[in-house]
Amino acid sequence: MKKKIAFLSLGSIDLQIHSRVLRQIQTLGCRSPMHVIAYGSQQEIEALPASAIHIVGSLSAPKLPRVLMTAFFLSIGRFLPRWGYEYWYWYRPGHRKALEILNSLDVDLVLANNWWSMPVASQYKTKRSSKIILDLHEYALDEFTDRGWLKHLYQPMIEYQFQRYLSEADATIVVNPSVAHRYHNEFGINPIVVMNAPKLNERVSFKPTLENEVKLVHHGYASPERQLERMIEIVGYLDRRFTLTFLLGGNVQYRRFLEKIAKQIAPGRVFFRDFVPPSDLAEVLNQYDMGIFVIPSKGYSLRYSLPNKFFEYLSACLPVCVGPMPEMARLIHQFSCGVVAETEEPEKVAAALNALSVNQINQMKQAAMQARRFLNAETEQQKLLQLVEALMG
Repeated sequence: MKKKIAFLSLGSIDLQIHSRVLRQIQTLGCRSPMHVIAYGSQQEIEALPASAIHIVGSLSAPKLPRVLMTAFFLSIGRFLPRWGYEYWYWYRPGHRKALEILNSLDVDLVLANNWWSMPVASQYKTKRSSKIILDLHEYALDEFTDRGWLKHLYQPMIEYQFQRYLSEADATIVVNPSVAHRYHNEFGINPIVVMNAPKLNERVSFKPTLENEVKLVHHGYASPERQLERMIEIVGYLDRRFTLTFLLGGNVQYRRFLEKIAKQIAPGRVFFRDFVPPSDLAEVLNQYDMGIFVIPSKGYSLRYSLPNKFFEYLSACLPVCVGPMPEMARLIHQFSCGVVAETEEPEKVAAALNALSVNQINQMKQAAMQARRFLNAETEQQKLLQLVEALMG
């Protein structure tokens, strides 16, 4: 009989737009019976190889009562951690419903996506011999560094969650070597690195850059904390041959703010398109010449990030321009597939881009096309498969 898996995704991103989670479900669900228990919207979720998908709520429209209750219990938790933080966690209906569904199943392994899912997985494990794999992603203990007062509410709670539940995980995975090293130093664990690379897409290939038209692209969420306007400032210093297109989802008001800034700083050279789903992304990105990800790197997690978008640019045969962010810089230097600016200052980044010839950009595009043959889901997800097989026997 095949071993059974439960996939818990109770983090801060709804299921249908979480690329890393969708890849893991595709990888494991094709090989073992799987129940997916997750936050998501009522929109149609792409076909997934799962025995059942249980939607326990949505994160897309937070309600005022939930926000107030969160502030209340996390404030109490600073003084009475066990009571305040546990009550806050189990006050959320989605968490209670997730545990109820999980308790109705008989599974051999629970893959808990991020620390948000760990308490549910831990409760399930208390009465069973199931194994738990915890996907920590990045360095969670400074997750709210750039969120002002939210840091003072959430940071102690995250520390509590780690102290209480991390030891319950039988194995952990993270997104890059720097994060794995830090977790090892601070908690004595040995996470396995599974990078956020998408499936190799052979439908897209090298497209030469035109002599007088270099199209930069940035895709992701319109979040004010990311200060995406800095990339618009870069365009203001760039030669006229450069344009920038944003493919954005998320905060509508912030997107309007960016559109206003673009008209002031770089009129007619910055464009906006709607967010593109992961299944269509490679073909859309392939229409451009270089991906760009230059934002203020506040906090360890952001500075040492190795995000989905980095690999998605490479998958679309695009080189990448980044600021001084060590993990992305390491791969760019290794494969000669982009530009690493010395600082995040717009004028400095622009100078690095202005210095590029069309021939150099095309060489980096060719290098990106080769890099994706090493940095892809087929290679990275094999690590997850081997880990699951080792735990499930």
